[in-house]
Amino acid sequence: MSEPATSKSPDRCYGILALRYDPSLPLTPKPKLSSKNTKLLLIHQNRKHAPTYWTIPKGHPKPEVDLDTLDTAIRELWEETKITISVSDIVTFPIGHPSPGEMNSHSTVEVYRTPGRYVGEEGKEVRYWVAVVGPEVEKDMEAQKGEVEKWKWCGWDEGMGLITYDEGREVLGRVRRAIDGDGLLK
Repeated sequence: MSEPATSKSPDRCYGILALRYDPSLPLTPKPKLSSKNTKLLLIHQNRKHAPTYWTIPKGHPKPEVDLDTLDTAIRELWEETKITISVSDIVTFPIGHPSPGEMNSHSTVEVYRTPGRYVGEEGKEVRYWVAVVGPEVEKDMEAQKGEVEKWKWCGWDEGMGLITYDEGREVLGRVRRAIDGDGLLK
């Protein structure tokens, strides 16, 4: 499903965009996933030497621990929020016209460059999977000390306004179009 948790790129991360059905809505029968009936999870990242920012949970691979890149994403979600998910919670999206380098139909990518941080043109690549979690995760959620200041479940419009960087908004936009439209992640 995903590649080994190693990479030639200087900076790659993997994350999970966690969604949950809006708890104020009836869930029987189970509705089709849409931005109207789901909330998304954002974290307020806390950095010692940089400004804090709102983002999707993500992190770097640990080849000695992670089996593959999806395993990295699942581990990072747990480390940053204490949300436990499995592969069966991952939402699959067919890709209409995959771009070169698209790994599979389960994830979407953001690529960006941070001035002063990266040497050359490589930048940073973050691959995200989407997962649906149940309402029970809230009782066990906890922000990772030292790295995550707080977390928030929010609606899609609020999330688009809250997330700090344009690349993150692009990821939210692609996922939103997929769940509200033709189901294609493009």
